[in-house]
Amino acid sequence: MKKFLTRLLLFIAVVIVINIILNITLPIAGDERFDSRYQYLQQNIAKYNTLFFGSSRTLRHMIPARFDSLNKAHGITTHAFNLGTPANKSLESYTQYERFLNDYAKTKSKHIKYAFLEIHPLDAVVAKNVTTRKGYYWVDGRNLKFVLSYFKSKIQSRRGWLDMCDNYFFAFVLHTVGFNYLNLEKENPDTELNMGNNHDGYISLEDEIKGSKSEDRIHELKFIREKFEADTNSLHRRAAIATEAFSKRVKNQSAAPAVHLQRLQYLIKKSEQLGIKLSFVVQPRLSGYREVFALEDALPANSIIEIANPAIYPQLYALKNAYDVGHMKYSGAVIVTDILSEKFIINHTK
Repeated sequence: MKKFLTRLLLFIAVVIVINIILNITLPIAGDERFDSRYQYLQQNIAKYNTLFFGSSRTLRHMIPARFDSLNKAHGITTHAFNLGTPANKSLESYTQYERFLNDYAKTKSKHIKYAFLEIHPLDAVVAKNVTTRKGYYWVDGRNLKFVLSYFKSKIQSRRGWLDMCDNYFFAFVLHTVGFNYLNLEKENPDTELNMGNNHDGYISLEDEIKGSKSEDRIHELKFIREKFEADTNSLHRRAAIATEAFSKRVKNQSAAPAVHLQRLQYLIKKSEQLGIKLSFVVQPRLSGYREVFALEDALPANSIIEIANPAIYPQLYALKNAYDVGHMKYSGAVIVTDILSEKFIINHTK
């Protein structure tokens, strides 16, 4: 028995070492929805000069064709592509954008002039998601260090800090020693649909339900809608949170987590080196705004575009424009895109 256990432990150790080496040397497949559109972008990058990165709010709220049309009417040429990805943590979006910058730095022709990156506070990884590739592919050593510093600056108790970080620790282990070089996930039948009607990465929730070939995905989106319809007051509560946050905002009231601010400053600098004007976007209907206020106070002027204040944009919190508590229908996306274009044009002319 002892001999068997020794051999078993030796076998496990060898597998772990091999996996670590392969995970370091081979690319780890990431979020399929992002990767399929990113691959298309890489093959057609000369067609575009503007990119959107972020979560599902970016995906559902930024309409590239409309953005381009509005800018053109004011003499500004943009050709935009939307890389927003459902269920992204803020740090995952930063990692995706940095991946683009690293790849873009190696290209000879430089076409990208503008990038928009969604920002919001980082939250915990849900336990049921941590074992999925989506939950761990981006949690490398550098990002784990970010997570630990980030939550340490926000949470005073050691127990609370560990509660927020424990799933990230597990995600890091899976990222490091898992069988990541084996892509065992089933093929997505909606890969082409996810490119959008204009092949620019954008698709509304309504159109995705209509065009999806996945019964699971259709059921998921319908369930989200039905849950919202059963409690539309959730949107009113979200609007109340935003209203209070903006009404009580005081400049320099609190400091942003240093590690968060430093990451954004790094992305600004790296973007500038490649000739890209990076703007950070604050979306409506977040669960809190204090941290993004602090970031806005600390970052260079006009580097953040905020589209969230209910007192200024009440239509973004209107029930008729809502698909669920956090996302717009197409009608709401039109409004968000119009506001983004208006602010972009103002900043462009300064």
